[in-house]
Amino acid sequence: MASQINSRSFSMLFLTISLILVGSKTGTAQPGISPFCQTADNKQLCTRVVNGATNQHDAAVNAVTEALTVAKQIQELTPEVVQSTVGLDPNTKTELVQDCTESFANTIDDLNLAVESLNKGDLGSAGTRLSASYDSACAESLKERGIHIFSMDKLNDNFGKLMDTAMAVLFNN
Repeated sequence: MASQINSRSFSMLFLTISLILVGSKTGTAQPGISPFCQTADNKQLCTRVVNGATNQHDAAVNAVTEALTVAKQIQELTPEVVQSTVGLDPNTKTELVQDCTESFANTIDDLNLAVESLNKGDLGSAGTRLSASYDSACAESLKERGIHIFSMDKLNDNFGKLMDTAMAVLFNN
């Protein structure tokens, strides 16, 4: 009799632990959160970004496109970068503006290529392009020189969150 109780207790314990582990691996859908955003750090932002997508492809394209929009807004701040270099020696100024111009262009090119890869169904290339698009050369160059452009800092922060979101959506399994 005692062995039957111990056997049942062990079975119940095993079943409970198994259900907990399976539930934590599969993740339960949260109400109001897109099913493509279950692994995203910021689920509310992700849900807004995927904008009602009904499949993985559309959700990923929406997320990458949102990051692309912010990348273009950052690129539009190039004149502010030029203004921020007043007082620097001409070589440093040229180098900094060139770093930022190239960084912005590379980011936009890589994000466009990520969308193209998604449209071709090539998730591997899309992931590679998405990872490569997070080019922080400009931000690092500005920081090294003690230059802070508030609007750029804010957009870079938003861009980082969108990139995390796009990666989570792209590789959401």
